[in-house]
Amino acid sequence: DSDVIAFAKNLVSVGAVRHFNTLDITDDAWSNAGSIGPAPDGRIKPDLSFWFDSITTTSNLSDISYTTDFGGTSAATPITAGFFGLFFQMWNDGIFGNPVVPSPFAFDNRPHMSTSKAMMINTCTPYPFVGNTADLTRSHQGWGRPDVQRLYDLHNRIFVVDESDTIQNLETHSYQLNVAEDQPEFRATLVYTDLPGVPVSSQHRINDLTLRVVSPNRTIYWGNNGMMEGNVTPPGGSHDSINTVENVWINNPMPGQWTVQVIGSEIVADAHLETNEVDADYALVVSGVSPVLLDGDLNCDEYVNGLDVAAFVLALTDLGSYELAYPFCDSRRGDFNGSGNLDLADIDDFVAVLIGNL
Repeated sequence: DSDVIAFAKNLVSVGAVRHFNTLDITDDAWSNAGSIGPAPDGRIKPDLSFWFDSITTTSNLSDISYTTDFGGTSAATPITAGFFGLFFQMWNDGIFGNPVVPSPFAFDNRPHMSTSKAMMINTCTPYPFVGNTADLTRSHQGWGRPDVQRLYDLHNRIFVVDESDTIQNLETHSYQLNVAEDQPEFRATLVYTDLPGVPVSSQHRINDLTLRVVSPNRTIYWGNNGMMEGNVTPPGGSHDSINTVENVWINNPMPGQWTVQVIGSEIVADAHLETNEVDADYALVVSGVSPVLLDGDLNCDEYVNGLDVAAFVLALTDLGSYELAYPFCDSRRGDFNGSGNLDLADIDDFVAVLIGNL
């Protein structure tokens, strides 16, 4: 049963929306176009959606004729897969500040599956809707249409945790991020790959990781709170104990320092076998932000230590390469003697970074 497969928690399930062969997306509608959610245990499905109808494609491999008969989720799914391929190419180019190794193949540098899913959901374009009975409600459109143009435009305002951090039961990981003046939107997306569920259980998730966001004025937002009724997260609510994808989306966010937290609400099985502890890893993607960085943190790893020396030397010798390698960083944070720049005469700057001490 294809619907049952699409409800699987760790894959990307794709729904479909009719676009009626027009350039105007305001007339788009689900209109009984394709399989919908939610999953039997209440999880939000589909994850994303794309167009159902009037997809022009080659009719066969033996000639160059085209057909518009291709459609349904059979069209929406491979189109969405193509967008993921473009994302993998962007990641391979290192445009998100992610480390890459030289390779002619994009998949040699691919991120974890959960990160790919989080990136595409975080930067998608949702259809506006109000309420869970709307034609394009959450369980019909998922989180929205994949949008690689929006993904690219946000590439220097995205913070990513690519399963690099592990969390144990009842732990909380906090990330401090800056939101600039006049930033139109703040989005945080948590995705974690869960262990296989118990077939006879009404609850399919095993571990429970939670997304919590705190604004500069201490307003609290919980992942997925209110998101079945619209595309903006209202403050308050409580933690989501069902979904393995959680979002906090806020329009016109308050400028200043935001705190994004991942909470190990219930980690009962080991999802990260590389360590001896019972723990889990996760993908976290936050857009519309820049990290809160320390003076002297020239490699942007949130610490000031000897590892910043290589970044410091690169900033001295090839500023363009430094800016490409560390897009969130500002070389002036290594200017401890106030000269206004970094140069070889600034021995105080070099010593401060070398010893990792402000």
